Amino acid sequence: MLKKMCHGFLNGADIREICKNRDFATGHAASGDLIESLFLTGSGMEAVISSLSRVELIILHLMRFKGDTEDVPFFTRIYRSENSSRGYGATYNERYRDIYKKIMSSLVHKGLLLAAHLEERYGKTKLERVRFRFPAAFGGFLPSLLDSTSVSDLPGEKGRDVARQKILEIIDNKDVFRNDSEECYHMNIKDGVLRIGEQRFSLKYLRKWQEESWRKAAWIAVKPDKRAAGNPIEAVTYIISQLKDNEWLGSDQLSKILKIFLYGYAIPDAEVICKTGMEWGCLKSLTINGKTCYRLSGIESLQELDPAVYMATGDGGAVIIDPEKIPFETLEFIADISDMQIGGSMLVASPSVKKLGRRWRTVPAHPARLWLKEHSRSFRKAFDMVAERWGRTVIHKNIKVARILDLGLKVKIEKAVDDPRKLAVLNNEFIAFTADLLGSIEKLVRKEGSVIKVVKAV
Repeated sequence: MLKKMCHGFLNGADIREICKNRDFATGHAASGDLIESLFLTGSGMEAVISSLSRVELIILHLMRFKGDTEDVPFFTRIYRSENSSRGYGATYNERYRDIYKKIMSSLVHKGLLLAAHLEERYGKTKLERVRFRFPAAFGGFLPSLLDSTSVSDLPGEKGRDVARQKILEIIDNKDVFRNDSEECYHMNIKDGVLRIGEQRFSLKYLRKWQEESWRKAAWIAVKPDKRAAGNPIEAVTYIISQLKDNEWLGSDQLSKILKIFLYGYAIPDAEVICKTGMEWGCLKSLTINGKTCYRLSGIESLQELDPAVYMATGDGGAVIIDPEKIPFETLEFIADISDMQIGGSMLVASPSVKKLGRRWRTVPAHPARLWLKEHSRSFRKAFDMVAERWGRTVIHKNIKVARILDLGLKVKIEKAVDDPRKLAVLNNEFIAFTADLLGSIEKLVRKEGSVIKVVKAV
């Protein structure tokens, strides 16, 4: 999209404006080639970001949150056309020409958006085919979209510990949460693998279940005429995530931003949304100066807890785990390297050399490894065996290898892969991944504005 913008969409005046505002060059030195080479850098970003109005800042956050290309009508939530009063009798160009000019002068000319035309089959006029994108590389330059927050270092009040209750489902083999009827979230063990539905157990998927439950509860609690289309919980989570460590947000402030994020749809009651978020352990609250405020409530880390509190060795060196006390991070780690089963009211973990080999790069650094090696004979033997064999046998089957020089991009790719068994970091520059991930990784790389070069083996 950057190439299309620099060599086809922009005219000479556009190029000069972008170069001037982003401090690339002036006069005859301004060119499409220059913009293409410097556009995704941080040059001039602080100045152009500081010149934005509040609603323009919010819409850039919205574009970052959505990660899509947007047409001209998308910007009617912050810009108004002088011809809007003409109604549906006006042509597309008549309705949106003024808005397009504002987008160009306020956002494109400041070097904040990519812009290009779709192919002709997508619209009758050039204006209908114009699309805009906020580059993912610019996300780090955006200041918080929250202009009014409450400040307190107090921890706040949490709702019920639904994440822990969810883990305990597996002991009774029944759904604790009656609105959680889908099999895709039922806790179970299959073939020695601890699962949520058909997915291996992970903090990421546990959090997904909480947010999905929050969405369902909010949908029921909000009045029918105030139910927004889509999933407003994702928008609410993104907005609240902008808070700093000691900041809290009132539902009234949340409502103001939702009017732009959910423009064109019924705006749900933000207070109801927040209260149901509390009930499902996704938010916590604090009363500040008589006003109830909220912030995200992550799944609490208890990594510093003595492992002897929640683990013990059993017969044959297997590890007995108390599901009521074990930190979620530790449970995910042990489940990833073990064959799991249920033993009465406890979970039982036996080491799996195969699973250990898949996770070995992260195993030595995990705090639980030291306790397992010291107290469990079978885990100690498995650790020693994998360490001794590591690197001797490599099987290549349906594997792709990529060289990535951008460390930030490599980290984003690693985080985007749900199953760590499908991706391995080979060294500082190369990664290997299963062939089925190729499409999603290429999509992410292009979204980040990076260039893909394919090299075929001879």
